[in-house]
Amino acid sequence: MDPHYIIQNPDDLPTPTLVVYGELVQHNIRKIGELLGGYRKLRPHFKTHKSSAILRLQMAAGIDKIKCATPKEAEVAAGAGIKDLVVAYPLIGPSARRVAELRARRPDVDIAVLADNAEAVDGLCRAAVDADVELGAFVDLNSGMNRTGAPGPEEALEVARRIADSPGLRLDGVHFYDGHIHDQDEEARRRKADASVERGLAAKALIERHGLPVKKLVTSGSPTFEITARRPEIDEVSPGTWVLWDRNYSEGLLPDRFRCAALVVARVISRPTSRTVTVDAGSKSISTDVIPVPDRQAIPREEMASTLLNGHAQCLNWPGARFLTRNEEHLVIQLPEGAEQPRIGALVYLVPRHVCSTVNLWDEMRVVDGEGRYCDTWPVDARGH
Repeated sequence: MDPHYIIQNPDDLPTPTLVVYGELVQHNIRKIGELLGGYRKLRPHFKTHKSSAILRLQMAAGIDKIKCATPKEAEVAAGAGIKDLVVAYPLIGPSARRVAELRARRPDVDIAVLADNAEAVDGLCRAAVDADVELGAFVDLNSGMNRTGAPGPEEALEVARRIADSPGLRLDGVHFYDGHIHDQDEEARRRKADASVERGLAAKALIERHGLPVKKLVTSGSPTFEITARRPEIDEVSPGTWVLWDRNYSEGLLPDRFRCAALVVARVISRPTSRTVTVDAGSKSISTDVIPVPDRQAIPREEMASTLLNGHAQCLNWPGARFLTRNEEHLVIQLPEGAEQPRIGALVYLVPRHVCSTVNLWDEMRVVDGEGRYCDTWPVDARGH
């Protein structure tokens, strides 16, 4: 396996645990700056790492703004010293009040929110007025993901008007997330990303024709940020996974773009047969997000179960190893033909398919330095909501 991941002081490391390789995190921070020609257009998503320690590394490199999804992420980011944040999630009911109250406590932090309908705007308005604060507000536009967002430019205009007419809110621009674009073919990805941008530009043009300023266009996650950042009309891109990376991106979609900087490390606790080992990391250690599988109807049930189980992580110790069973705290691994059985207590290195939801399972991450030594612990202090 890649020697960069081997931990040199394994007896000091409790398992199972989320391990973050500090040198690789720094590598990824430098790399995205190189890809974008600096950090001016970068508003990274906090939801991937949820850690004030990693946020401070990003800030030290020159990143001065973020995007986040939850009130807790906003609170932790503000506490870490960030001064410019967008909460890119519909804030309804108490969530809106919580963010407005954060703005009241931290007048030095500029906070913006999203809305895609009149009811959401009205709720944000009430929260801002009650807290006696001003919140920036972006019109959230659906650019093809069909999850949230005003359906088109006309509806976006109505939301923009509502924001502009609401006390306590300041119209900041248009936000559109293109998370539906996952084509492995770069040209197909480019075409879809450009189409998403054109929807955003159409909404901006219509809003401005009606006399309302659109200060910023904010868009794009990890699969498309390089494409859209090249468009001069785009002000900010907001990828998140890049800082830790994961199997989902490293295998096929964007190989060699960044380094996987976070693993779940487990220990062998049993050897049920000559070709199987059990390790102390199950579904409570690695996210079991649903994995898209084409034509599920045509796949036999047992094969489907195996496909899903083996899609959630990759074992670095043994190329070709397969996962047979996953329970809450156990994972049974079938070794490749001819592989030597490891000793009880040996470390097993697992790359998550989805690092963002895996990180959220942990209260802290163990840090490994450039010499391969476990040396520190960082909090995942924004996990939860």
